[in-house]
Amino acid sequence: MLILNSSIINSVIENFRQALISGVDQVENSYEIYQREANYAVSYDDYFDDWAQCLWELLVERTICSPLERITVYGAGSDYNPNQYSHVFFQEVEESHEIICRVKKGLTAVDVITGKNVELEEYQFMRFSAFDGTWFKLSRPFDHVQLDERNAFGGHYQQILIPLNLVEFEVIKT
Repeated sequence: MLILNSSIINSVIENFRQALISGVDQVENSYEIYQREANYAVSYDDYFDDWAQCLWELLVERTICSPLERITVYGAGSDYNPNQYSHVFFQEVEESHEIICRVKKGLTAVDVITGKNVELEEYQFMRFSAFDGTWFKLSRPFDHVQLDERNAFGGHYQQILIPLNLVEFEVIKT
């Protein structure tokens, strides 16, 4: 059972997004140093995902979940310990909830990549991204929501990008 009312989820997630915005320069600088010094450097996206998953768990999960609850991973999760977990903390706790996106009342969700209207129920929230005119990228202003198609078979799935101002968030039990 969630310890706090789910009505706070939008402000908690906005706080997380602001942390992404304010910290991404430091992550990029850290990655440059890491890439020069590491014997085996992972990609920037993997490095970013590790950092973002840590923030997600501290700023979102700990704020809205009890110690026995867990939210599905943010983005690709962390692969810092790839043989065992996608989570950074409390790895033994099973995922019990997920964050979903709903279209704000009176609006229509439009995928900026294809320009087509989409039904958000067919997709799962992945991360915040920016739009570079053709595709998404992990950079400021993190003003779009990237979603992946649910129940896709064979590893082929559609990714969509929705402007943040069209959606609100909700937490549901999985």
